[in-house]
Formats: sequence, structure tokens, C-alpha cells
Amino acid sequence: MNILKKIRARLTLRMVSGFTTLVLIVTIALCLFFTLQSLSVGYVSCFGTSVFRVVTGSMEPEIPVGALLVAQKTDIEDIRERDIVCYRSGRSQLGGAIITHRVVGIYRDPNGALVLQTKGDANPAADTEAVTEGQLIGRVKTYTGSGSVMAKVIEFLTGDVGFLACILLPVLLIAGFIFRDAVRSMKKAIADAKKQLDEEEQPKVALSEQEYAQLYKQVEEEMRKEMAGHVEQPESGDLQVDVVSSSASDTEA
Repeated sequence: MNILKKIRARLTLRMVSGFTTLVLIVTIALCLFFTLQSLSVGYVSCFGTSVFRVVTGSMEPEIPVGALLVAQKTDIEDIRERDIVCYRSGRSQLGGAIITHRVVGIYRDPNGALVLQTKGDANPAADTEAVTEGQLIGRVKTYTGSGSVMAKVIEFLTGDVGFLACILLPVLLIAGFIFRDAVRSMKKAIADAKKQLDEEEQPKVALSEQEYAQLYKQVEEEMRKEMAGHVEQPESGDLQVDVVSSSASDTEA
């Protein structure tokens, strides 16, 4: 029963260790994926869904500063007036910044392509820049309010300290698990080697107390017989010598 419990405990420990390692690897992969996306396109997007954090108050009070919003990739033909959209600015002075404004007009440019006219709710006038299909990222599906815990978490993770914690901490944890497993394997190998040496030093055949007593009795009996034989042989030799000497004396006489 104890052996079964030990086996179950080891299996459980290995499963937990393997699952934890898998979660850490997936976490690191996601962090690297999101980091590379942020560096390449300026925002995080997965399967057409993009996440943004609002840093200006142009859409207040509808969307406050610091809010977290989710935009879904949408064709420009499916955009309607009053929709809130995210797009990349084409003005050089904004450096390709991501803007979230409300659509106040839809029309076609001289080439016949659909473009959007946008405006921030808190801005006094509409944007002078028309949003083309190439600039459009998606339509806002949902967003958080002011003081959102999730928005604060994202703000922390997108900062320098959060980025380091998100990358370095999982790496250190995985390194710790690998080092722990290596130490355990080393200890087990040493214990197995010591056990093997102990087994080689011990006699291969172990006698029971009864067998040992019988063997002792047999050896004792053989030693008695051998000692008795050595005692009888000298006495027989002396008698033969005496007889020969007596015969010699009678002959001479």
C-alpha cells in the first residue's frame, strides 16, 4: 500500500510539474507573440480581434482615458454612421498613431472608393483626414469604463516593468523547474548506484538460522571425526614398533 501511495504521489508531482511547465511555455510564447506584433504593427491582434488602450480624451465621456477597448476587423462596406472605429492615422505628424473616433459620414472619393469621415465626441469639429479602407483596423465591439481593473493590468503589462516581469519571471520559473528536476535526477542516480554497490558487497546467498545451525553441526561433527582419526593413528604405530623390537630381541638371544 505504501508503495502504491509513493507511486501515485510521484505521478501526481510529475503531472503538476509538466502542466506548470506547459503553462509557462505557452505564456512566454504568447508574450513574445504579442511583443512582436506590437513592435511590427503597433498593436496586438489575434484572428481579426485587436485590443487597444485609450490614451487621449477625444472620446470622453463615452470612452474615458485609460479604458480598454476591443475592435473587430470589419470591411469598410459594413461600417455605418455612429459606429466607433479604430484606424491608423495617415498624417505624418501623428506618426501612424492608432485613433479611435466615431463615424459621422460615409462617402466616396474621386476614385469611387468608400471613405469615412470621423470625429471625436469631445472634439469641436470633425477630422480633416478621410479614413480609407487601408487605414481601417476595425469597428469597436466593446470597451471598459473608467477605473477598470483589466485596463490597469494591461497598462502595467505594456509598461517596461510589466514587460520584464512577463518575460523574465516565466523564464526564471522554467529554469527553476529544470534545475529542480536535474537535481532530483542526480540524487536518484546516486542513490541507485549506492544501492547497487551495497547489494554487490552483501553475500549473494543468505542462510536462515536453521540452515546455519545444521551447517555448524555438520562441520562440528566432521571436525570431531577428523580429530579422532589423528589420535588413533599414533597409538597404532607405537604398538607396531614395540612388537618389532621384541622380535629382534628374541632372535638375538
